[in-house]
Formats: sequence, structure tokens, C-alpha cells
Amino acid sequence: MNPRIHRRLALVWLAAVAAILSVLAWLLPRAKFETDILALLPRDEAADAGGAVTALPADVADACTARLNRQLVWLVADGAGARNASQPAAQWWFEHLRAMPEFASVGGPVDAAAQRAWGAFWFDHRRELLAPGARERLASDPAGWAQWVLAQIYSPLAGVGSGELSGDPLLLVRARQLALAAQAGPLTLDGGWPTATDAADRRWRLVRAELAGSSFDLEGGRALVAKLAALERELAAAHPGASVLRRGTLFYSDYAAAQSKRDISLLGGISLIGVALVILLFFRSWRPLALTLLSTATGAAAGIAALLACFDTVHLVSLVLSTSVIGVSVDYALHCLTERMVHGGERPPLAGLRELLPALALAFATTALAYAALGAAPFPAFRQLAVFALAGLAAAFLCVVLWFPFLCGKIPRRVPAGAAPAARWLRLWREHRWLRIGAPAAVALAGAAGLLALRPDDDAARLQVFPPELRESDRCVAALTGQPAETNWFIVRATGAGAADAVLRGVEQLGARLEKLRAAGGAVSFRLLTDQLPPLERQRANYAAVAAATPVVLRHLREAEVELPAATQPAAPPAVPFRPVTPAEWARSPVSEAWRLLWFGDLPDGGAAALVPVAGAADNARMNSLAAELTAGAGVSGAAPAPSASVHWLNRRAQVSDTFGTYRWHLERYLALALALAGVVFAVRFGILRGLRSLLPVVLAAGAALGALVLTGQAYNLFALLALVLVLGIGIDYTLFFGNDAAAPTTTLLAVCVDFATTLLSFGVLALSATPAIAGFGVVLVAGLTVAFLLAPLALEGRK
Repeated sequence: MNPRIHRRLALVWLAAVAAILSVLAWLLPRAKFETDILALLPRDEAADAGGAVTALPADVADACTARLNRQLVWLVADGAGARNASQPAAQWWFEHLRAMPEFASVGGPVDAAAQRAWGAFWFDHRRELLAPGARERLASDPAGWAQWVLAQIYSPLAGVGSGELSGDPLLLVRARQLALAAQAGPLTLDGGWPTATDAADRRWRLVRAELAGSSFDLEGGRALVAKLAALERELAAAHPGASVLRRGTLFYSDYAAAQSKRDISLLGGISLIGVALVILLFFRSWRPLALTLLSTATGAAAGIAALLACFDTVHLVSLVLSTSVIGVSVDYALHCLTERMVHGGERPPLAGLRELLPALALAFATTALAYAALGAAPFPAFRQLAVFALAGLAAAFLCVVLWFPFLCGKIPRRVPAGAAPAARWLRLWREHRWLRIGAPAAVALAGAAGLLALRPDDDAARLQVFPPELRESDRCVAALTGQPAETNWFIVRATGAGAADAVLRGVEQLGARLEKLRAAGGAVSFRLLTDQLPPLERQRANYAAVAAATPVVLRHLREAEVELPAATQPAAPPAVPFRPVTPAEWARSPVSEAWRLLWFGDLPDGGAAALVPVAGAADNARMNSLAAELTAGAGVSGAAPAPSASVHWLNRRAQVSDTFGTYRWHLERYLALALALAGVVFAVRFGILRGLRSLLPVVLAAGAALGALVLTGQAYNLFALLALVLVLGIGIDYTLFFGNDAAAPTTTLLAVCVDFATTLLSFGVLALSATPAIAGFGVVLVAGLTVAFLLAPLALEGRK
């Protein structure tokens, strides 16, 4: 290449890089980033990820899950001997939480005024808001209801007074209170506190709070958890022996973030120091390190700029996956720098570049082709990864080709210390047939043994290991409150006029189906909002049932000589008009406090929705099918939900696991396609036999990497497969460089050695992570790159 033309091209590329940096500086502040894992799927795939979630907009699901994730629960117990303390520890905890601006609301004891407000609300609407099952009992057996009223009156423990009987002779409010107590499970009201008692007769008082912000706000969450930990220490000082149990997404999110931060700090530090030392020890100069950083930084800047320019929203997972491109692009710089160090005194930089350029260009073309094939998949994350890779690899490649001849001229020229061992290693591959055949055969047998035992495991819950104290606290809270930690949800949603009442009708129908499922032996427990707030139609039916049963009940009471006020005539109910309760009115009332979490009256799409928590639903497919049936109009006894109502099963763990499984399934096929395309390129470049032989190290490296997962007990999942992308990309580069007839094999081996060492330190150190997903990523890289490195000299066979 003409030096003058090359210099002009270098200046053009300098201007292009300046333009890229300008575009990046303009786009970056305006960038929008996505974190929802379901956004990684195409629109139709994301809709089907949860089965019946087809019609549920993402913003509706996000609004529901965001509110759930903001909830925090504490159970606080006094120390031994503090049962009669003037202020329980829970009161201290409650008051300090209320003073913290991080919480939108804090719930604790129910004072006398709130209890009177509850009673007044239930009394005013006692006919419309009957206790669950009360309407059926009143309609089918009013005489039996009268016997229950008499049992309450004459029970010495019930405490029915004349005032209560005068205002509510059917004891409808009392029936409601008894139903609420039954629904509360182990929790009882003790001195206004929701209280649970453990086996040691220790009382635990319940405190609830809702975050003002997101539980996934890493900085704010870290600060809040630290603040709460300090508050626990203050509580221990103020109330010796007091204990606190806690539950909430915030604590898990904070632990995961802290563990990731520790991994980044420790492993990232080891990696950075190791890579710098390897380059410095090999080249014994700062200039190669600076040039390597220059090429990779240029590639990263171009990749990010291309992402932001091509996509309105960039998924953070795409940026994480794009780090694999950096591991591939560093090859170009290291090979060019090694060539200058070894042969710089023999030829000018452009002459050395001419020898390397065929291998560099072919490595770039092959890797770019593989990423382009990956980008053909209908998955946003893969397309974003492909755009980043194509732009980033091209920028790193052009940086090396156009700039390095002018920047690496002052690299110290010397024979590396590893030149003699490298020459002996290459001689072994050339002169010993047993090595050329035995080493690949041994790797193939070991990899096959592991592959036979390989099973996909896409369970999202196994991607992160949480500490025993968090899980134990969750278990204790579940046992004391009767509210299992593993709870999933149905979402009943409607839009348009009458959406709120349509939602309530849908909840009622869903409850009937769940009750049938439980009666048939399904181990499910659930809570229905309609037990508190029935739809308008049932409120009318409740009112009518009370009106019809009142004369019968009053007659039985008079026959039993119960003294009733004169106003209660036996022939007709009191002239009280029908007073329906709307969802908005119910949400403003104090009785909704413990249930408000289940109601969404102001969704982003203008509709309404209700949650139905379900515990013990092991058959996720059955729940999806039930939601689909109700949405399609199967309903109960052939009755369909309101036309605008739909039912959706929300199992985030299953949805995320399905998302990972879907990605893994497609990525397997696109990796196979990428390997096939690489084989075609190899065959065209080297001929069919030598091309296949050159591809063999890459295939064996992939098999050995996956087999290593079995030997180390790591899961075969999407993250392991993403590491395989890096193994294949770098492994292909290794064989291409060894197959470059224009370059000296010893120089190639030295460059590959440095590249292998830096890549292993950059990514292989991840195998030391305490996070299973990251550790599996590292295991695949260590095993795959080691095999690719050791077997790459197979591409030398046939060369002189």
C-alpha cells in the first residue's frame, strides 16, 4: 500500500472517530435504557412468554409488579421480660420508619378512631358488603342464620350487647368481622397491632411500608438498607433482646447489587491488573498497553454510538453482552504489536501490516459474518448485539490497520523470552503425529462424555444465590403470617366504560374456578378482592338476600323471646335504600388499607385491574390455561367475563425462565449457523480438507466448554451459551492466524499466547464469582479458550 494513501486514509479515519465521539456525546445524555427482561423478546414472543399474558400490555404488568416490589414487611418482637413494657419495640420501629422520607406510607397499629371508622363503614354498607358465603346462607337457610344469631346472643364469650342487636339484628357486621379474622390467618389484633404468636409464646407485631421509589434503585436502595441496618442497631440498644424479621424485594435487590459490586471490584481489579502486567511483561513497554486500550476504546465508542443511533431504547443486557466484542477485538491489536516487536527491525510497519492483513481481514470478516447471522434473529437483544459488534469490530479493525503503522514504530524490538518454548511447542505439532491425532481425540472423548450428561437449566431462581439469613427471615415471616413467600398472581384487567365493575366480575368468576380447583385436590390458596368489594351485581343480590331473609330471621328471634326494638317490624325490613359501594369509595375508606395493594384503578392505559394472589400453584401451565379460558369467555358455568375483561397469569419467575429458555434455544441454532458459515469461509480460504481441519479446534473447544459445565456442576443456560459466543469468536481467530501462510508461525504463537493470557484474565476470572450465572460464564470461557488455544496449531499442518 502506498504510504501517502495510507496516511490520508488514517487522517480520514481520525476525522471519522472524532465524528463518532461527537455523535456519542450528543446521544448519550438522551439515551433510554430498558431493564425489563421480557423486553428482550419480540413483541409476539413477549406476549406469549407467560402463556395467557398475550393481551397484557407491558406497562400494565410493570405497574402491577412495581407496586408489589415496593412493599416491605417487618415483624418485631420484644425481648424476654418486656411483655409489659410501656412502649413495645414495634412502636419504636414504627415511629422511626414514619420519619423516613424514603417511604410513601407506613402501616402499624390500628388506633381506636380507625377501628370506629371501620365499624361505621361496615355498618353503613352491611347489606351490600356481606361476608363471603353469607348471601348463600341467608338465601337458602334464613332459619339457620337465625340460629347462628341466637348462638351469638347466648354465648358468654360473644358479648352481643343490646346496642349491637338494636342496630344490626342480623349481626351482619359481626359476621363480616369474623370473616376478616378468619382471612387474617395466624394474625390477630392485639392492642391495635396485627400480631402473630410463635411456638415460644413470643408475640411478633407487624409493620408494613411502601417505598416511595423503586426497589431496584441501586444507589438509593443501598443507602436505605444501610440506614435500616443502623436503625436495627439503635432498636437493639433501646430495646435489649428485641428481634426483627424482614421481607421485601429491596433486601434481595440490595444483596444482588452488593455482590455484583464486590465481583466487579475484586474480579475486575484482578483482571485489569493481570492484563496490564501480561502486556507489560511481554512487551516491556507502556506503548503497547496504551495502543491496545486505544483500539478497544475506539471499538467500544463506535459500538455504543451505533446502538444509540439505531435503536430508540437500548437494553442493558445488550450492553453487557457486547463486552464479548472487546475480547475479540483485542486480537487485532496484539497480533500487530507482536509482529512489530519481533520483526520491526527487518521491515517497515506497512510491510509487516501487509503480511498480517489477510489474516486480520479474514478474522474480522468471519466474526462479523457470525454476528450478522446472530442479528438476523427476531430478538431485540441479538439485533442490538449484532449492531454493536459490527460497528465495534469494524472500528477496532480500522484503528489497527490505519493507525498502528504510524503509532507502533517505537515499540522496543527484541526476541521475546517465550520464543524458544514456542518454537519447541510448534515443532512437537509438526513432528509428532500422535499429538496431532491424540490431543484432538482425547478432547473429543472428554467433551462427549460431558455433553451426554448436559441438560438445559433455565430456572431464573438458580442464577443468584442469596444468603441463608435472608431466606430464613422470609421463611419465618411466612410461617408467622400465613403468607407464603412464593406467591404468584392473576391479573384481571378491563378497559373502557364500566372497567372497574367488569374487573370485579372477572375476579369473582376467577375465584369460583380456583375454588373448584382447590376442591378437586389442587393445593392452592388465594385471596379475592371481591370478598371485600363485590361487583355491583352481587351487591344488589346481597341487598335482596338480606331484604328477603330479614322477616324470617326476626320472626325466629321473636319466637325465641329475644327483645328487639319496635322499629324492626316482622313483616318487612327497615326502609333502608340500596347504597352500592364503588371501587373509588372503597379505596378511600379505612377498611381498604390491607387490601389496597390488590386494586389498580388508574392504570397507564386508563383501565382498571385487580390482583389475585395465589400460593401453591405448582402447575404453571394449568394456571396459564385457566387464564386463557376465562379470557376467551369460558367462565363459570358457561358465563363469560365482561366483554372488556381479561385474565392473565403473572408468574415472573416462570416468565423470565421461559425467556431465557427461548433465547437459549434460538441462540443454539444461530451459533450452529455461524459455525457453518465459518466453515464455508475456511473452505474457500484454505480448501475443503485444510478448512475443515482448521475448524476442528473451534468445534472441539465448544464441546469441551459445555462439557466442563457438567464437571463443575454449573448450569447449562443462556449465560453459558453467551460465553460460547466469545469462545467461538476468539477460537476462530486463533486458527485463522495460525493458517496465515505469510506470517511466521512462532510470531503467531507468541501473539496468540498473549491474547490467550489477556482474554483469560479478562473473562476467565469470572469463574471465581459467587454468582452462579457469572461463574458458569467464566467456566465456559476458561475451558473453551484453553482447548482452542492448545489445538489451534492444527491449522499449521501442511505448511512449510
